[in-house]
Amino acid sequence: MQLQLTLLGEPKISLNDAPLTGFISVKAQALLIYLAVATGMHTRDTLATLFWDEMPEAAAKKNLTKALSNLRKLLGDYIVADNHIAGLDGALPCWVDVHAFSQAVDTAVTVVDLNKLQETIALYRGEFLQGFSAKDAPMFEEWARGEREHLHQMAIHGLYTLGQRLAAAQEDAKAIDCLQRLLIFDPLHEAAHLQIVEALARSGQRRAALAHYENCRRLLADELGAQPSLELRNAYERIRRAGAPPPHNLPALDGFVGRAVELAELTALLADPTCRLLTIVGPGGIGKSRLALQVAMSYTTTAVNANTTNPTFADGVYFIGLAAHTTTNPVLAAIAEAIGFPFQGREEPRQQLMSYLRNKAMLLVLDNFEQLLPNPSQTVPPAANTVFDAPATGIVRFLTALLDHAPSLKLVITSRIRLAVQREHVLHLSGMETPAPPTGHSMAPTAAHITPLSATTILTEAHGYSSVELFVQSATRQRPDFALTPANVAAVIGICRRVQGMPLGILLAAAWVTVLSPEEILLELSSNLNLLETQEHDVPLRQRSIRAAFEYTWNMLTPRDQEVFKKLIIFCGSFTRQAAQRVTGASLRELMTMVDKSLLMPAYDGRFGIHELLRQFGLEKLEETPSLAQAARDQHGAYYTRLVAQRAREFQGA
Repeated sequence: MQLQLTLLGEPKISLNDAPLTGFISVKAQALLIYLAVATGMHTRDTLATLFWDEMPEAAAKKNLTKALSNLRKLLGDYIVADNHIAGLDGALPCWVDVHAFSQAVDTAVTVVDLNKLQETIALYRGEFLQGFSAKDAPMFEEWARGEREHLHQMAIHGLYTLGQRLAAAQEDAKAIDCLQRLLIFDPLHEAAHLQIVEALARSGQRRAALAHYENCRRLLADELGAQPSLELRNAYERIRRAGAPPPHNLPALDGFVGRAVELAELTALLADPTCRLLTIVGPGGIGKSRLALQVAMSYTTTAVNANTTNPTFADGVYFIGLAAHTTTNPVLAAIAEAIGFPFQGREEPRQQLMSYLRNKAMLLVLDNFEQLLPNPSQTVPPAANTVFDAPATGIVRFLTALLDHAPSLKLVITSRIRLAVQREHVLHLSGMETPAPPTGHSMAPTAAHITPLSATTILTEAHGYSSVELFVQSATRQRPDFALTPANVAAVIGICRRVQGMPLGILLAAAWVTVLSPEEILLELSSNLNLLETQEHDVPLRQRSIRAAFEYTWNMLTPRDQEVFKKLIIFCGSFTRQAAQRVTGASLRELMTMVDKSLLMPAYDGRFGIHELLRQFGLEKLEETPSLAQAARDQHGAYYTRLVAQRAREFQGA
């Protein structure tokens, strides 16, 4: 025997899969429903009052006895009753959809089981005891109304949760069906309307999304005299604007070369909802600004797409150069000017800007951020606790507060130093791809080292490398008849490898093709860092030469950082953390500072490396202090002498 009660929707009661009939009254049926839902034993006084409170006590109890006798006749041992209590025997099999639904919703929502949640929601066929009424039993009706509302809210919560998870799983059609069902039970559920509008847009149904919003707007106006929520209005505006490219102030980039891997990585990061502060970190001249502009431009060249998981930045993509700014107020003004926002009134500019950006879907590129970061050689007074007290740290606090305030805003920052805040995602940028040197050569060979056949092979392969392509592109601007040939390809490869793919180094080297051959440029580069400079007036001062770029970074270092870096120059090639610490006496934190400031590059297997041009610059700095240079050489030699001796002992012991 099994008793089954389906009470969500029109009530149905069955015993052993057969409909249960024979109730002497509606109240007798209602009594069974109450005992099945409100499990446990109940006093006869409680039950008599619940169903016959309008009668004298004796008459009410007499009617209760008749109803219990009727139920016992229909259900036998399921009914447990004596002179004081009555209820259903919990040891006998009894399935009630209300219990199954309540327990399953709680479990499915908690354990995030999408399939289980779908099965559970299917149990909710309608409202509790839909169409059922026990006349002259107001207390039972009041109890039923409470259960009905509780289950109704549980169904809405379950349907909304299911809709959200279906949308997150990119099952938009199912999500829309689920949320439409929710609206049958609660037509004014704005969060469900928002999910439907966004799901329709994602699935390419832009007109349907706009129409749904309009229906929702009219419904809210008619029923509540209210307008849609700000979030729903913003979604509508974003979808309405779909089809037109977002506004921007980006300068045109001519002839951007390479960086396909980095562009893909940046695009993936910006598509990640958790990545809203992205810092491109690298030494001066490595191409941070150009890369940031290129990825930003990718969001402006096509129409805003409302049915994509990638960010659309419908309110604009803006580039803000910060090279001329060192304090917070001018930076706020630069951001406002770039996005076309005028400050008005007496309210703090900071607060005005945050309020304006609060609901904007924007991408802001903040270029050359390093000079706004704290200088370790300077201390901030303890009282500096506002955005305007400490210029170096205030702008970082402002940006983090801005991201908290503006959920649809994303920031891409270029800097020689990372911001070092928790929400920051960092892309360490290194040189462009360069061809590997032929076997047996540490540097690309000169023409004298290779045969015509091998030169032709090298030429063919070289065209596939972005560093070589950039050199040729830049050289052609200087000398239109320049071409990559079997005679000069080895030298061009050598130049690219000498500067380790650094774009600024390649551009500055290529500028010499008007007076020097590639072979002569390569020869000069081996000993003359000053070769890498330009006199072009439209180039920022600190990018007119490699030396200027490096000097700028050097001046941002503390004396201790400078000492550690000079000692690290003694290493040739990559080196381990242990070797660096033993030779320089630097702590692990100091080594990580070198990485954060783009002076050390993390290499393979936990090793570190230094860019070849930085090494050449650092060697000059090291030679300015002969005593330090000698001490570093001595420590370097002693360390590797001990290491070799240790390995020899280990080998002999084996």
